[in-house]
Amino acid sequence: MTMRFMVWNMRWMTRYFGFIARPMVRFYASQEIIACGLSDEEGKTFIIYTPSKNVKNYVVHVLRNKWLPKKTAVAPNFSGTVVSCRLVPDAESGDIYKVRAETARGRMLSSPAITNKGNTIYGDDLLNIAPLSNDSVYLSWEKAEEYDPMIYFLVIENSVGDTLSAIYTRENFWTYPLVKQVSLSVGPVPSPKLEAGKTYKTKLLLVDFDGWVSHIDVQTFIHKGG
Repeated sequence: MTMRFMVWNMRWMTRYFGFIARPMVRFYASQEIIACGLSDEEGKTFIIYTPSKNVKNYVVHVLRNKWLPKKTAVAPNFSGTVVSCRLVPDAESGDIYKVRAETARGRMLSSPAITNKGNTIYGDDLLNIAPLSNDSVYLSWEKAEEYDPMIYFLVIENSVGDTLSAIYTRENFWTYPLVKQVSLSVGPVPSPKLEAGKTYKTKLLLVDFDGWVSHIDVQTFIHKGG
């Protein structure tokens, strides 16, 4: 897939040729549905995806010699109104899924294939959060590199679950709220300023080359302000 080739080269392209790379990544992302698969801590399988404006009828498909619609159940959104979520009942390890949807003009879009690997590891030891003096927050996750993910997906929410930022990056660090420096942002632009004394939640997802989330690190922090 062209998008996966772009992702593989995303780190150095964004770092050194960001003015070219970011529009390219946004364009290719607009031609696909951004989606991945994960399990919760009880072992249930979910597909999460980012709905787009003027795109409708999102349906999960499973590969059974050919792509067939898969019955799913609506689940609480993974993050605010930015990342939707579907429960996949009777999911089996090894199943291959895609999310398909239709644009307002009738063109069909599809996500890359997602392979169900049956287990997502949850923890709170990958992400480091450090407030900066200029009312921003520095986040880093160097330890996550040992799992060799395809890409990182990072979400920041306020205390009621509204998405403040949702970014894709190949770097292992980022400073909130600088969304224009990342390869792809699917959340609010610009991101809202953090308020001193307020509690926020971060979710770091490690997405592998088969579209499966191998690890999730969820943490909360209280912003100290600049």
